[in-house]
This record gives sequence, C-alpha cells and structure tokens, in this order.
Amino acid sequence: VKLATGFDHLSIDYNACGHPGFGFQINHYDMHMYTVSPEFRATQMECVKNYGTPVCSQESMQQGSGLGYYVFGREVTTNKLDNLPPGYDWELDAAIEYMGTHGGNSLVAPADPSVWKDPILYFTSFGGSIASFEPMFPPTWTHASNEYKYKEYDVNYELKTSPNLPVWWAVEYNNVTEFTTVTVKGESALCKEEFANTTDPNAVHAVTTDTSAGFSVRETQSLGMLALLGFVLLW
Repeated sequence: VKLATGFDHLSIDYNACGHPGFGFQINHYDMHMYTVSPEFRATQMECVKNYGTPVCSQESMQQGSGLGYYVFGREVTTNKLDNLPPGYDWELDAAIEYMGTHGGNSLVAPADPSVWKDPILYFTSFGGSIASFEPMFPPTWTHASNEYKYKEYDVNYELKTSPNLPVWWAVEYNNVTEFTTVTVKGESALCKEEFANTTDPNAVHAVTTDTSAGFSVRETQSLGMLALLGFVLLW
C-alpha cells in the first residue's frame, strides 16, 4: 500500500479538549495519514516542548532534530511553498512533537468552536517534506449528530512535487450506523498488476476490486465509532 499511495500508516487521534487554534478548541478527531514510519517519528521527530503542552518550543526548532520542524519545501526560483493548496501556510506555533509542523488555511479555519460545522484539511511537514495528510472532523461528524452528512473536496496544489498526494477526499457520517467514512483519491505509483503482485493476502489491509475506478484499499480502526479510510488508486 505504501508503494502505491505513499502513506505508511494511519493515526486517529481524539482531542478531548481540542488543540491550538481557537476554533478547534472542542472535542474532535484528527486523522493523520503519515508518509513516514512510526520508528522515524519516534526517533527523528523529537523536540523540546513548551511547558505543559505538546508544542515544540521555538528554541528547540533551531537545533538538532528540531530543525526539521523549521525546514519547508520551496520552489527555488519563486520561493513558493510546495505540496500545499493555495492559501495554505505552515504555522510555527502548531509544531507538534512526533507529528510535524501543521499547515492550513487561516481564512477557512473556524474563528470559534461554535461555528465549526464541516471537516477541514490540514497537512504536517518535517524536514522539508509532507509528513501527513490530515482531515479533521468536528464532533457532529463522528458522534454528536442524528443527521446524515456528506461532503467532498478537491485538493489543488500550487506546486506539487509529491505525485502521490491525494487530489480528492470525502467524508460521510451515517447517523444510523454511527460510522464515519473517509475516502481519499490520488494517483498510484504502481499500476494495477504491480499492486496485485505486491499485495500480501495476509496483511491487515483488505483489497477489493472497483471496476469503475481501479482498486479500493481500505483500512479500519475501532474508535467507539468505526473510522474507514479508503484509497482509490489511479493509473
């Protein structure tokens, strides 16, 4: 799966009291789709944190492994940030140990928790590369609603140097089953035959054929709800 999608593993993180960014200070789930391994995160993405917080201190980002939180991919001649949608920027006050420096669009971020109604997309960076693709969900999209919900989004990049990054994602909340389904589409680095030949039938990933769009690869993790991550591999 990593060879095809570029993603190494998935982390679903519950924030009981929210996290930095005033509009996100409400209980919610973040889904990090990491391009780096857990071992890399544990050994390379370390920093000295501000007291009582998971946020890396500005001082620690100037030395040692903390430098990775301060280095961002840019186009050489224009200095534009790469692998981010237009309007996005990296937020140095949201550099979180083992996750990376978060990047989002401040113009679409909720100004207050009470107005956060729909899923929103963030990224994390480390060492000049994208460390994770991060959909975030307000509570009404995971457990606090009696209504069916569905949203889909195109992802356009101002300067895309990582071809595997998703170009579309969608979130569905089924109020009957209380399942939240996340579907992500991107360009596969493997053709269909290569992917079939490298798939381990005993792996935890379930691979199903989707004749309309290629392979659909899904990974599940129990949360008290069921979070479902789907990749549609294109070639």
